[in-house]
Amino acid sequence: MGTRAAAWWAWSLCGLSIAIACAGSALALVRTPPTTDLDYGVPFFATFLVFAGVGVMIAVRRPDHPIGWLLLAQGLLWQSSGLAAAYATYALFGGSRSVVGGEEAGWVLSWLWIPTLGTVPLLFLLFPTGKLSSRWSRLLVWSTVLGCILAFAGRAVAPGVMENAVPIINPFGLASASSASHATESVGIWLLAGSMIGSLVVFALRLRGAAGQEMLQLRWMAFAGCVVFLGFTIGDLLDGSRIRDLAESLPPISLLAIPIAAAIAILRHRLFDINVLVSRTVVFGGLAACITAIYLLFVVGIGAAIGTGVGSNVGLAVVATAIAAVVVQPLRETLQRAARRLVYGRPTPAEARAQVAVYCLGAFRVVRETGPAPLSAWQSRRARTLLKILIARRGRPATRDYLMETLWPDEAPEVVTRRLSVAQATVRAVLDPQKRYPPDHFVISANDALRLDLTNLPVDVERFLADAARGLGLQRDGSTTESRETLRAAERLYEGDFLEEDLYEDWAGPLREEARMAFLSVSRALAELAVGSGDTDGAIRRYLQILDKDPWDAAAHLALVEVLEGAGRHGEARRRYRAYVSRLEEIGVPAAPFPHSIGTRINPP
Repeated sequence: MGTRAAAWWAWSLCGLSIAIACAGSALALVRTPPTTDLDYGVPFFATFLVFAGVGVMIAVRRPDHPIGWLLLAQGLLWQSSGLAAAYATYALFGGSRSVVGGEEAGWVLSWLWIPTLGTVPLLFLLFPTGKLSSRWSRLLVWSTVLGCILAFAGRAVAPGVMENAVPIINPFGLASASSASHATESVGIWLLAGSMIGSLVVFALRLRGAAGQEMLQLRWMAFAGCVVFLGFTIGDLLDGSRIRDLAESLPPISLLAIPIAAAIAILRHRLFDINVLVSRTVVFGGLAACITAIYLLFVVGIGAAIGTGVGSNVGLAVVATAIAAVVVQPLRETLQRAARRLVYGRPTPAEARAQVAVYCLGAFRVVRETGPAPLSAWQSRRARTLLKILIARRGRPATRDYLMETLWPDEAPEVVTRRLSVAQATVRAVLDPQKRYPPDHFVISANDALRLDLTNLPVDVERFLADAARGLGLQRDGSTTESRETLRAAERLYEGDFLEEDLYEDWAGPLREEARMAFLSVSRALAELAVGSGDTDGAIRRYLQILDKDPWDAAAHLALVEVLEGAGRHGEARRRYRAYVSRLEEIGVPAAPFPHSIGTRINPP
């Protein structure tokens, strides 16, 4: 499908979703009685309109990516369910007997949830690359399709009241097929449930083994899944309370996390913010849970035990508040350390000693013991840039004249000398806010030049380059197991190119290129190790990583074709070979023949 045709279809489906949402909302506002099992309010339509909106945004920009189309389909199917429910309620319970089709609308509602839920395993299996990662993924796709077919076949002809459209009787129910329909539906639902669980397991395994940009993309979707889980859990806990409206609104509102996370991950906009978001969620979520537990224990639990009302016992509320105030600070520090370990892994001995680390592969951030340093701590952009320049120098001195010319070009020296001193003091304050070390512990000032002491300041790009060199050396020496572990550690560190937010700064170019070339070497080495051990999916993933960084890497293209052909995935191999030929045509280089001869290097899984 061409880009223009894809955009036309995407906008058409989005427009259809808007029309359905408007019609469903209008019927939901005028229906009577207001409470039935077919309740689908305006927030429901608004929520799933976001699915369609994000879907069209992804589909237009990335028409070859299935996630945009899946989000469009989810939005359209959920909107159609809401419209069917609203119409059935209006037609059957609205007091107007001239409206027809109410039972038929209820029948559609009774099974429309099946294909809607069937898209969920596909979303987790195809995210974020749009490709199935293994044969288990393909098996789960077929299980999902079969489950949808069986569940629909059983639900469509099951006699009696329709479970998802109470109290409507199935107008197409067959009494003679009662047992068979229920058995068929049960098998289909079990298959769907198994596919759902299986897709989550595959997703978790991919998240555990992912590295670099793909790891951040998967983290966004995992975070969205946690938000949805919390939304539905809190909604269930609050159901039946005085705030029932909030309980009913939380689940659909929490679902908004899925399209938002998908858009951020696939379009790669503010991708690295997931680390900060997860850190803050762990801290604030833990604090909120602890304070809520203290309040419930004292005000509700003890109040009920001594026979006082919740609203009347002011003394217990004061005690609960005092205890919460006492435990908040130590709990906050513990949660911050746990969040840092969750996001950035266990600190190295150097990081533990320094209590600070700098991350500049991908987004730039300084992570202290209490978490990432906020932007407000820097006071100015020039101070952040000063630290970045010193990192790019890799411990070599940078003269003050060079720094002043780079940071404040075309300004008078007598003005910028004081500014450089202020920026230097700011960097030291950010790295050591508690002033535990001497001024020159991290930033050394000597001979009219500044440099970083990398023995005291852990920097991820330095650690990555060291692990990459060590792993490649071990591979050359034949230490397969040790080299694989070291190379994987290096791969996990590479979350993106060096200082991606400073792509056009000359001072960042040499180290960025060195780190990128090292990452390509690491990926190639891991791919070759995967080929040797028969790990088809691992080899494919690494070659795709290489091509994402360098689409004209002929060796990676051909190696990927060989792996696919050897694994028996002949159609994918042919498609990849055509992509290889197309890329080389762009730069006027002749393509090598299709690599038939090495097709048996890897046995099919």
